[in-house]
Amino acid sequence: MWSLRQKTPQILHSLKFQRERITTLHVPFQSKWLYLGTERGNIHIVKIVTFELSGYCINWNKAIELSRKTHPGAVVHLSENPVDPGKLLIGYESGQLVLWDFKACCADVRYQATEPLSGISRVMLVNLRMTQR
Repeated sequence: MWSLRQKTPQILHSLKFQRERITTLHVPFQSKWLYLGTERGNIHIVKIVTFELSGYCINWNKAIELSRKTHPGAVVHLSENPVDPGKLLIGYESGQLVLWDFKACCADVRYQATEPLSGISRVMLVNLRMTQR
């Protein structure tokens, strides 16, 4: 975490992952949390104020359960549900999409895209919603 209040930016806090590389991150508007997606398919949650890992981790095998027999790849997208901030949309490079429910600690919905993902746009989300109906 950088401080940009001085003329020369300074590092205030840092985190180091030993066995995972961060592939994407997401900070919801006015949130206390930072979501980090990794190349191993896991999501780690950081408390912004202290810049410490929260201990809540979404492991890839819990998110996809038995909907896939293989590893879904790196996390390429994370975004909160604008209607329900208790849910997080996770996109894996394999095309697997998961809507994670923080309270229930499980996936609400799973969807397999026909193509691999490198990211998700608002247009894609609208198209997914239309195909789900």
